[in-house]
Amino acid sequence: MEDGIISSARSWIEQGVGLRVVIGDQTGYAYTEDLSVDAMLKAARTAAAIAKGSKGVPPQHFNAGPAGKMYRIAMPWSEVKIDNKLARVRRLESLARKQDAAVNKVTINWSDYEQQVVIATLDGRVVADYRPMTRLWCTVSAEKNGVRQSNSANLSGRYGMDHYTDERLQVLAKKAVDNTLVLFGARRPPAGEMPVLLASGASGILLHEAIGHGMEADFNRKGISIY
Repeated sequence: MEDGIISSARSWIEQGVGLRVVIGDQTGYAYTEDLSVDAMLKAARTAAAIAKGSKGVPPQHFNAGPAGKMYRIAMPWSEVKIDNKLARVRRLESLARKQDAAVNKVTINWSDYEQQVVIATLDGRVVADYRPMTRLWCTVSAEKNGVRQSNSANLSGRYGMDHYTDERLQVLAKKAVDNTLVLFGARRPPAGEMPVLLASGASGILLHEAIGHGMEADFNRKGISIY
């Protein structure tokens, strides 16, 4: 939604199967979007050929385990009506505009999707999982004394439609507007070196990139890690 108008919308379905064959250090992988038996067998042969042929014994039977219950929602996203989503989008826009008279533009992006995953392993195990995901993004533009600023905030997670309550929309709208208005009081920092304070999230990413990759099992098993 931009300037009170739904400017674009799209939906899609992705499906496919991937097959991974591991023999020692050699891994073969192939996939197909065609779920016919012939196409899946062809992909399986391709993956096995890349891995230089397996001597493993194929499973004699498969034991289907219970479906994963990590993300329980009242209604799957595929069953939620468009009108219900639009009502929440319009509500968020209204709440954002009411936050401050300086707000002159509100842009909202909504996304939701669901994954149905099934994994079968060589030892005969079959596991399944349902994974919902949604994100509501609010971008605000404001103007004061001829100066324009923009910023945003978002709400996301593996939730259902009932997660977008009026209370949460109010918090999201306020955060987007606050993030924008604070920019009007920003000052240019002085030049030169200075200490920088990082929150746990950014610090964790830097630590992971600087050290974490070198500690991964593959590097250590092959004896090429700097550690």
